[in-house]
Parts: sequence; structure tokens; C-alpha cells
Amino acid sequence: MKRRSFLWEFLAYTFYSAKTLLLKGHWYFFVTDMRHFFNWRSSRRRRAETLHVQTPWMVFEAIEFLKGWLTKDMKVYEYGSGSSTLFFSNLCDSIISVEHYDAWYCKVRDAIKKHGLHNIEYRLLPPVLSDTVNADCTDPKGYRSCFPEYKGYTFTAYASSIDEYPDGYFDLVVIDGRSRGACILHAMKKIKTNGILLVDNAERKYYLQPFPELFDSSQWDLQTFMGHVPYNPPSSFDTTLLFTKKEQPTI
Repeated sequence: MKRRSFLWEFLAYTFYSAKTLLLKGHWYFFVTDMRHFFNWRSSRRRRAETLHVQTPWMVFEAIEFLKGWLTKDMKVYEYGSGSSTLFFSNLCDSIISVEHYDAWYCKVRDAIKKHGLHNIEYRLLPPVLSDTVNADCTDPKGYRSCFPEYKGYTFTAYASSIDEYPDGYFDLVVIDGRSRGACILHAMKKIKTNGILLVDNAERKYYLQPFPELFDSSQWDLQTFMGHVPYNPPSSFDTTLLFTKKEQPTI
């Protein structure tokens, strides 16, 4: 039975990887994605305990890159908390993480205490009901989320929470929560030269369409990661983009 389960999982993983990546010309991403089959299979068996596993919910190859890139003197700001919060805590000097959902906040807070992690500043910043119900959720300056359950709510405090820190302060800013366009808007100037802006689920094009400067190679270097993510079924794929800020000439 175990053998049959393994074979089915491998065939399903390979089928969807080939369909989503190889047949669309992304042969490099297909090869790197196949390397992570066993990591994916292991994560599926522990998907009920993500806060114990401490593996981020993003493309496996991006996780591997971050493991090699992060150092113990780095500062991280994270929009959207979870297993990634614990992951980053173990690899950096300090992390500030903001969460919008109170029930999830309590679970993550308890996990932080359980694991004895003392370099995490964890904040609950829920959305606020707005008078403007039909605002454009793809407009970063609208501070909205396109998720239906948050229609009519504004994430202004959540997205702008990074503003209390100086420009060029963070080595890594992770965009993986709500109102991502607004978070990107506030985050870009807070990243150090050679620091990284990480945007997860970047296959949702509306997150980045308002920011053509991020694709200007004179300002930012772009790394793209496509593939399976931990915990999810074999048909589920993600795109994680990493933008590294270049040094800008002084005027």
C-alpha cells in the first residue's frame, strides 16, 4: 500500500510539474522542481503541523536560496505570518511580523512562545471597515484586499506599519499577506542596497503591475522561482519573485 501511495504521489507530482512548467518552456524550473519531490512529499504528511515544521509556504527553490542568503546580522520585515515567521527567526538577527487575522495571530503567538523565539516582534493589525465599499482592490493606494471576505475593509495601518522605520533599514521584506500592492508601495524604500523584496504568489499579476520600476534592471535585479510549495496538493503551483535593490547613483 505504501509503495502504491508513493508511486501515485510521484506520478501526480511529475505530471503537474511537466504540465505547468515543462510544456510551457520552463525546463529549468521543471528540473529544479523535480529535485524537491521528497521535500514536498514529507511536507504533505505534516501539513497539519506547519508551525512545528517551520517551513515557509513558498516555492521550495526560493526557500533553499533564502537558507543560503540570510545571515545572523540581518533584519527582516514580514507581511503575513506563519511557519515562515519561525523559519526567518532562526536565520536572522531580528524579524518584525504583522498579521491581520486575530485567530491565526493567537496560534502563531503561541508557537513563538513554545519554541522560545525571542527575536520576533509580532503585531496584530486587523483591517478597518471603510466608508468606501467599491474601491479598486488592485490599486495600491486604495489599501484594499481582493479577497471577497474583506470587501469594504481598508488595510492602511497594516500596509503602512513599516513607515516607522528609516529608509534602507531592512535586509529583507516579505510580501505574503493582504493588500500586497499597498505593502509593496510602502516597503520598497525601506530596503537596504543589496537587500531583497520578496513577493510571493506573484502569478497574481495585479500585485506588481503598478510597479514597473521593480522590473528596471538599473534599479533592481530579479530572481524568479516557480514550482511546488510545501503542504499543498500536487496540482498547486506558486511563483515567488525576489527583487534585489541595486545601489543608486547619488545626485
